[in-house]
Amino acid sequence: MFTSAFLEECGNGKLRHEEQLLRSEFERRGVPVVLYTAKRIHRRQLPLSRDTFIAGDVDAMHGAMRQMGIEIPAPHDYPACLASFMHRRVWPSTLGAVQHQVMEGGRSSVFAKPSSRSKSFTGRVFDFMDDLASTYWKSMTATPSAPIKSPPAPTPTCC
Repeated sequence: MFTSAFLEECGNGKLRHEEQLLRSEFERRGVPVVLYTAKRIHRRQLPLSRDTFIAGDVDAMHGAMRQMGIEIPAPHDYPACLASFMHRRVWPSTLGAVQHQVMEGGRSSVFAKPSSRSKSFTGRVFDFMDDLASTYWKSMTATPSAPIKSPPAPTPTCC
């Protein structure tokens, strides 16, 4: 049984739907509920232990895992057992390979998203060079009127 429950709040005591449900259930069971902000978890201000329950977004959970000395697992967004439900082929690639495919016209379109937890760009469908431009211009010295002369860093992606 848990001695207390820590639930991440959005600010001013506001909870997302899942945290609201958890709060109701913990209160029904008589487990004390403490609300926290992401800042508190990253500053290691919560007294976490094996007897405490914690809920929040991925960053908060990673902060809690680091505090408790638990290794953060590699992302596994597309498990093989769910492949039949994806209704598309999924493969590892790089943003440079996606750029090459779009430039060569090898595919009509390709969906790509970062495969690491660091969100270097938002997952999207790439059809034309303009789609690549909106992903690269923010981080490169290129401009929309000047083409990308060399492939970007090999950002790992899932396509």
